[in-house]
Amino acid sequence: MMRQSSVLPPLIFGNSDAIYHKSAKQYSDNIAKVIPSLQQFNPLGNSKDFESKTYFLKLKKLRLIASATTPVLIDTSDFKEINLMIPFFGENHTLLDGNLYHWKQNQYAILMPNIDRSGTSSTRSMLTIDINPETIYQTAVTMLGIQNVSMADLRLSEPRLIPLKYGEVSFDMMLRKLCGYIDFVRKTPEMIENIGMDEQFFRLIVMMLIPHKFFSYSISQVMSKNDARAIVQTLIDYVHDTGCSFRTIGDLERFTSLSTRSLQIAFQKHIGLTPTQWLRQQIFLNAKNMFESGQGVSVTQVAIECGYTNFSLFAKYYKELFGELPSQTLKNFQ
Repeated sequence: MMRQSSVLPPLIFGNSDAIYHKSAKQYSDNIAKVIPSLQQFNPLGNSKDFESKTYFLKLKKLRLIASATTPVLIDTSDFKEINLMIPFFGENHTLLDGNLYHWKQNQYAILMPNIDRSGTSSTRSMLTIDINPETIYQTAVTMLGIQNVSMADLRLSEPRLIPLKYGEVSFDMMLRKLCGYIDFVRKTPEMIENIGMDEQFFRLIVMMLIPHKFFSYSISQVMSKNDARAIVQTLIDYVHDTGCSFRTIGDLERFTSLSTRSLQIAFQKHIGLTPTQWLRQQIFLNAKNMFESGQGVSVTQVAIECGYTNFSLFAKYYKELFGELPSQTLKNFQ
């Protein structure tokens, strides 16, 4: 039976009928039944403050899990499923294939292939969707035609962040509306089946995975002009308008469909920086904003969130850009 929690945010659906736990061990034991590869599940902070709630919904070809927990650490190995996880409240740090990913509400979902995964979270509410590659591919073919999409385009075996905004398109809002409708009809299974809720989710997932094939907010519109200024400015505008951030040259290549060499030429002509220099600048501008926010962050926390586990290197690059160590910026705004 669901007990009222004063700490947890609401689930995206099923909140009134969710399974509630106050014991982290009891909750992890239940998770282990679904995820046999669970290695570690520990609350962060006082274990007496732990709370969780969960609601499972199985559609014809789709399993959805709405869940919320207080801060936790989780570690799994030999994971069998591919998951798309969408945060609706809170933030998460997840280690996949040796790379640290930061995903949080209104910004990023995360695609987790069937590989080892570990991480920590703040108090959060999220939706987990099990991904069947063949079903997603067939949906993409139905939407785009077999000549316009391949399994490789979907990149389902690649761990990556999925932007919740693409230009003026808000996947976050679309997901919230779909889940709200599920909440309205979830106690009437025949209605869920008749209106094809699973198919609506599949179509939305495909658009999230390959948005450039559906929406015009794409740098490809200016590529044919071979205009370096337009190419780079479109990329910069996208970052400004959506809050999306890129971490690697590979991210830029995938977004623009340009080679590393073409990107280098475009960036040098337009802003006098290499793509690597520009990426680093964006990362450290974000770090500076976090220090100046007055939200009680530490240098270590910000460095990790920016993808740096070498804290000396983080401090070195920060000082090169802003003329002072990150600890000094933090001190000035505390």
